Amino acid sequence: MFARKFKRHGVEHLSTYLKVYKRGDIVDIKGTCLSEGMPYKYYHGKTGRVFNVTKHAVGVVVNNGSGIGL
Repeated sequence: MFARKFKRHGVEHLSTYLKVYKRGDIVDIKGTCLSEGMPYKYYHGKTGRVFNVTKHAVGVVVNNGSGIGL
């Protein structure tokens, strides 16, 4: 699940960390091989909506897979 693709190992690009997120943006949750701040494996590949943006984190409400919503 957290394995990197062939020839894609190494340091993550800075553009990954420098993206600007705004409230209401739709995001995909993807855990990388970094050990700091990784989401729990259940949320890997889920889609959600940003509800809070701070200096160090982004709050995401995850969509429910059954179509009912949260």
